Amino acid sequence: PGSCFFLPNGTRIYNKLMEFIRSEYRKRGYEE
Repeated sequence: PGSCFFLPNGTRIYNKLMEFIRSEYRKRGYEE
């Protein structure tokens, strides 16, 4: 959903989300 980038905090929320997903992946033993 690219629409989040039109909101003032969209990119910050997106970055937080990606950070969370990556840390979850690491916890479960996946590599990027």
